[in-house]
Amino acid sequence: MARPTGTVTFLFTDIEGSTAAWDTHHSAMSAAQLRHDEIVKRTIQQENGHIFATGGDGVAAAFQSARSAVAAAVEMQRAFEREPWPPPLRITVRMGINTGEAIERHGDYFGPAVIKAARLMSLVGGRRIVCSRGTAVLVEPHLADGIRLLPVGTVRLKGLGGAEEVFAIAGTGLVAAPSDRDRRNASVRRAATVHRSAARQHLIQGCACELLLFAAICMHSLDHDPRRSR
Repeated sequence: MARPTGTVTFLFTDIEGSTAAWDTHHSAMSAAQLRHDEIVKRTIQQENGHIFATGGDGVAAAFQSARSAVAAAVEMQRAFEREPWPPPLRITVRMGINTGEAIERHGDYFGPAVIKAARLMSLVGGRRIVCSRGTAVLVEPHLADGIRLLPVGTVRLKGLGGAEEVFAIAGTGLVAAPSDRDRRNASVRRAATVHRSAARQHLIQGCACELLLFAAICMHSLDHDPRRSR
């Protein structure tokens, strides 16, 4: 299959907390990583995506259409939720998606469109999918039943000029509400800014984006709660 060219949608994934898992549960994490890789590769191939980079426990993939990239991300998250991970692990993966002009060289992709997808991914915790406005505009008319785009807010992404409007992808089979662990992680990121002035703005934005995402998902859940229609 030919690699995507021209206007390309990039998907970045990353396992949350993998370093600690490898350190404390090496055997279980080894088995979990293999299963994670199988799910990721199979799903991306099914949506005609092209994996162009792997980084430890995550991948970077390119798709010719935003619709295919979002479909792959949704199906991966659903598969991760269903998977019986080796105890005591529960693998959670964060994902960022962006669409833009591809700069390709020797089978790899470069440039602002790629960087933006990676920066978006870094804003949120595991079990989340976020995308740029560019991707949201392209994919909204083609969303599968039960899938919805939730506006999260506007952030400045590290190393990139201008502000970016961020959208969460939520719906059937995806995480429905923030967990206590998510809230603790957000609090830790916020507290870390006190002694890390060089990274302060990036961390604050990541925390703010996660908290706004919590609010958007909670509002989505309330809107679709049948008890409210009584």
